[in-house]
Amino acid sequence: MCGIAGFIGNRDGNTSCVVNGMLNVMRSRGPDFQKVYALEGAYLGAARLRITDHLNTEADMPFYNKQSAHIIVFNGEVYNHLELRQYLDSYNFKTSCDTETVLAAYLKWGQDCLKYIKGMFSFCIYNEKDQVAFIAVDPTGQKPLYYMKVQGGLFFASDIEALIQIPEVEREWDVNAISQMIGIMFIFGRDTHIKQIKKLESGCSITWSYRNNNFNIDRYYTVPVRQYAELSISDQKNLKQSLYEAVEASCYRLFNLEVPYAHLLSGGIDSTTVVAFAKKKGLTLSTYSIGLVDPDNSNDISYNEFKYARYVANVMRTKHTEIALTPEDYCKNLKKWSEVCSEPHGAPEAASLYNLFSVISDKNYRVAFSGNGPDEIFDGYGHGHLLKDTPVDNLVSSYFKKFNGLNNIDLERLMPDLTPEQNFCASMQPIIDLYKNDCSDPAQLACLMNFHGIYPVCEFKQMDQASMAHSVEVRSPLAELDIVEMAFQVPSKYKHFNGCEKWIFKEALKGVVPEKIINRKKAGFPISNTIYKTEAFGKLIEHIFEEESGLNQLGFINMSYLKELWQNGTSTQCSIFYRLYILNEIIERQADYLR
Repeated sequence: MCGIAGFIGNRDGNTSCVVNGMLNVMRSRGPDFQKVYALEGAYLGAARLRITDHLNTEADMPFYNKQSAHIIVFNGEVYNHLELRQYLDSYNFKTSCDTETVLAAYLKWGQDCLKYIKGMFSFCIYNEKDQVAFIAVDPTGQKPLYYMKVQGGLFFASDIEALIQIPEVEREWDVNAISQMIGIMFIFGRDTHIKQIKKLESGCSITWSYRNNNFNIDRYYTVPVRQYAELSISDQKNLKQSLYEAVEASCYRLFNLEVPYAHLLSGGIDSTTVVAFAKKKGLTLSTYSIGLVDPDNSNDISYNEFKYARYVANVMRTKHTEIALTPEDYCKNLKKWSEVCSEPHGAPEAASLYNLFSVISDKNYRVAFSGNGPDEIFDGYGHGHLLKDTPVDNLVSSYFKKFNGLNNIDLERLMPDLTPEQNFCASMQPIIDLYKNDCSDPAQLACLMNFHGIYPVCEFKQMDQASMAHSVEVRSPLAELDIVEMAFQVPSKYKHFNGCEKWIFKEALKGVVPEKIINRKKAGFPISNTIYKTEAFGKLIEHIFEEESGLNQLGFINMSYLKELWQNGTSTQCSIFYRLYILNEIIERQADYLR
């Protein structure tokens, strides 16, 4: 687990210092070791958080194989790397780390190595002889990678903030991407809020030869989808058993650890499933929950899920810690989160996650297990169910309208000259097009939009940034591809069946997860909308209405309408000010680096 950065090409100036400066920006991602390796046509650097083969300094990066003249910088974890080594017996391994396994796999299989790797990752492998770089991101998008083409070559990094500070490079705001974020909380697809900086989408790779001026982006992974409507009772039974076995195997594969670990426990079925298999495996269990506290009703589910997490902790006999935040605490953490969040992000739970990982890090845990994954692909939020009768040609537009969280805010008044819905459709329609020949079920397609969209830009983006700000690695066993692919072998009707969301997933876990948790209705991370009407939140955002604010300086937001919303809008409508506050803080912090 690391922060990686590099430059491929030829460039005047001290490029090693530039790449080292990029790593310094990402120091919390890899506090244990940092180095830049210079070769002909490339400067590659890594800041390492030692997790796998953690006592071995030879596993530090960049990792260079002199015999083949290949070098790798790697961010993530390959959970089956030891299994892969039995097929790589011709390679002379010097370490037990997964980084070297990835390099060995590439030397044997080339780009096809991605077919064999199970885990989360972003990496760059450079062939010094041919001066060709191969860069890839995992199919679920858990480990981000951003890149920027410049005169003379290509820069890349694990964080936008590292790319922003490169000197003598022209950059400007991408107002269409920013409008998309205001409209639906995130920037989907390959664009970012800066025109010149792109993100490598999940399941995609780059092949870059500066010598031949050859730059290609390829999608190496799409989800295999089976399209049918019904399952016999026998088929249902077999599917439940197969799903149970896939969940168990994924959890056990990720439980292979050398460093101290903790478990995130919300009290929902997903985090409880991971804890339950950890208990079955015999792991030591330290669980952590976080939530807001309503002074008038401490059991209000819109503020926290503590009573469910306590119940699970008691049943599983974990060492359990609750982190209770007042509205004032939440706003303080929101301010801290805004200082590390480098790309506009509209999910309000991120501020709580930031605090959660701060506590976990202070306890000297290096890894935390999360239940992220099933909601998006097994329709836990009901996106597919709500869109099941939507014509496929209207699906992306309908998705925007139903799930933007705007609560009747008039986007045409807010941004009169921009079209956030069209920008979202331009980003997400290519995802629908990937599957148009294999799937005509709107409910399944909506879940595929979640997999390619919400996974990388929301769920794993916030986990990555909030955890790595505190040098903690997050592992999500329920997002492994074995489980993802099973989700799309399930007819959509069995995901939301008889009024029960995630029905087939819940059925598969009966007997492992307590019935009380199985039978719970789905509740998202609880952040009550009443927080947006508190004095603490009002003080936090008051600056955005001023003339010199970043939002106003963008020049396309109707500030009069924005003030009207703040003064007269409902608490639900005022939730938009969370995403606007984050955006304003990022714009103001990064503005000095743009030309």
